Amino acid sequence: MKWFKKNTPDTEEAPPPAPRNPDNVFLFRLVAVGYVLYTVYKTIAMYVEGGESAPKLWMLCVSTVVLGGGAIFLGIISYKSWKSAKERLQAELEAEAEAELDAEEVEEDE
Repeated sequence: MKWFKKNTPDTEEAPPPAPRNPDNVFLFRLVAVGYVLYTVYKTIAMYVEGGESAPKLWMLCVSTVVLGGGAIFLGIISYKSWKSAKERLQAELEAEAEAELDAEEVEEDE
């Protein structure tokens, strides 16, 4: 089965995945929210225009509630996860800065 594996030594392990940037994840989720809201808009527009392929009133109500609720839910979850990730990164940066200051004070004392 050697031909199935990559040409790397067996002792070498793959590097750990890089942490995701919270800003990029938040923007990706906002694009998803925008797409869902666009879908709601198109459904409402099809109902208003009427015609043979227009949704019925019950279908319009159900799709608006489900898609709109999903967009709101995704927006709230996205914001909360972005905010917590930003706070965690800020705390890590403050801890690193504090550790550097402590190390400098120890060096000055000696």
